[in-house]
Amino acid sequence: PILIFMMSKGIIVNNVNNIIIYWVIFGFIALLISFYRLKQYNIQGWNIAVNKKWIYRGLLVSLPLLMGTLALRGVFTFDRFWLQTYFSTDYLAAYAFFGTFSAVIGTIVDSLIIAYTYPKLIKLFNNKKTLEYNKEIKKFSLQIVFLSIFSGLILYYATNFIVDFLELKNYTQYMPMLIVILIANVLFCISNIPHYILYSQNKDKVIYWVHIILFFFFIGFLYILTRIFNDGYIVPIAVLIFYLFLLIFKLIFCYKFCEFR
Repeated sequence: PILIFMMSKGIIVNNVNNIIIYWVIFGFIALLISFYRLKQYNIQGWNIAVNKKWIYRGLLVSLPLLMGTLALRGVFTFDRFWLQTYFSTDYLAAYAFFGTFSAVIGTIVDSLIIAYTYPKLIKLFNNKKTLEYNKEIKKFSLQIVFLSIFSGLILYYATNFIVDFLELKNYTQYMPMLIVILIANVLFCISNIPHYILYSQNKDKVIYWVHIILFFFFIGFLYILTRIFNDGYIVPIAVLIFYLFLLIFKLIFCYKFCEFR
């Protein structure tokens, strides 16, 4: 809220660079406050010797997963930088506005389905309850597909209503962009089906390598499209294609490496 207020008053220039910089600054401040609050709890045991080998092992295991996650999340940042650098701020404003609404699809799917289901998948697979595991996958898949599409439709009409109600005429001409972004987010949510099947069967390497390789594919593809077309719509289209390939490759590796009986 503080950052939004300062940008609305012209105290800070409203662009992606400043948003990222102040996001990091306020995140660091939040980290310092967290440390201060933890210190107040007077938690005991800080003087106990630390098993450094265990920490190093944990870092080695988590580092590839972190890189894979950053590669996936990097698309959400890189697309905005690309719009600001090569196209107008009008494209960027519309993309960020519609992207905020479209991201709600992922939040709904994650909070209502994924958060409750993937621990069950891990438990059932580890306990070798194959029949129950396969049933849970079918249920999981149907729920995600239905809720993703349903949420996308609701958000399409809700966003149109908000744009008309608030008379945001600057965004009206970019409504086709909303459709592309919504489809991209629906594909991303559906890609969570093979993602969590792979995850539940300890196929983490496949997941993070797919993320990293497709991220570089996304950058190269976006560069080529920019050289050929001078239109800001190529960014949401490139994001849509990225999520489509994410879904396709995860499905391929899911059927190739995962166990189904």
